Amino acid sequence: VLLAAAVTTAGLVQLIPQMRSRAPGVHRWVGRGFILVALFMALGGIWLVWVRGTQLSTVSAVAVSGNGVVIIVCGLLAWRRAAQRRINEHRRWAMRTFMAVSGVWFFRVGIMAWMLLTQSRLGMNATLSGPADIALSFGSYLIPLAALELYFAARDARSPAFKALASVIVLALTAIMAVGIFGTIAMMWGPYL
Repeated sequence: VLLAAAVTTAGLVQLIPQMRSRAPGVHRWVGRGFILVALFMALGGIWLVWVRGTQLSTVSAVAVSGNGVVIIVCGLLAWRRAAQRRINEHRRWAMRTFMAVSGVWFFRVGIMAWMLLTQSRLGMNATLSGPADIALSFGSYLIPLAALELYFAARDARSPAFKALASVIVLALTAIMAVGIFGTIAMMWGPYL
């Protein structure tokens, strides 16, 4: 949990433009630490489900492993692009890494959003192998990555209509995430505080 908090905090700090421009040395070292911890945690997650056998179902293990592989690939590409001084590409790969690393958070928030919006556990079961579980397991990192790619495309687009559509989609995803965050705080963390 401490590593997750550290990697999330480091990732958020990296997104601050003033940090990158005014303290590039700090940005580089925090970035290296972020990538190393993310790689360690991704490999750890894969090890936990396949070697330690902590999986609830094969489909959940495949989803966790997929997230781990995406973290590893994005993290290594972010590092490589920075080393090559291809900064625009590095920035995109670093943002992809951050989104993939946040997959566990998005999964938790997604579960709570689904339960609150459907007022049930529809499509869910104890082994995370129900239809909703499968969609949330893979969607927890694929949907945020798709939203990020949509953001990149909209930022680069000339069409105001496309920019508006992308904004509406990102806003809708943000609203769903807000519902999930509320549910996570109220039903997962609140009772234990």
